[in-house]
Amino acid sequence: MIRIDVNIDASELEAAVSRLRELARDTTPIMRRCADVLASAAEDAFDGEADPVTGAKWQPLAASTAAARTAAGHAGKILQLTGSLASSLERDFGRNYAVVGTAKPYAAAHQFGATTKPHVIRARNGKALKIPGVGFRRSVNHPGSTIPARPFLGIGPEDKKELLDIFHDELHKALYG
Repeated sequence: MIRIDVNIDASELEAAVSRLRELARDTTPIMRRCADVLASAAEDAFDGEADPVTGAKWQPLAASTAAARTAAGHAGKILQLTGSLASSLERDFGRNYAVVGTAKPYAAAHQFGATTKPHVIRARNGKALKIPGVGFRRSVNHPGSTIPARPFLGIGPEDKKELLDIFHDELHKALYG
């Protein structure tokens, strides 16, 4: 029979348990680090024009949209005509949560995709709409459109590993000081 005796200094064990209790009582510092990972994943999605979960590239702009942007002098990335959506990302964290999101009302349409219903577009303040190749009109019937999903929120495998590493690091610090 083999016998292994392990002697642990009781004060070291008590200190480690105390640090674990403190860590479990308030995980805000850990959640702050997690929120940073979530925010970084969203920023990378905008930079790479790709789904942060799968890495799949976003669907390119429709030819008509790309042409209209070019004609207006905009050459930026998809979903970044003004940069308003990307810059609206907010992170929040607390004792037991970490989140990243945006309050922009149109964000969900880009995250999940959407279809607009047919509708009338009217000129504002009695002015006319200028329609290239057609001329001026007070109103036009829009047939509706399909907005493809271009997810910018979520985490992929590397982000999950980074989140797990955060917890591992924090537990290691709590146990071993």
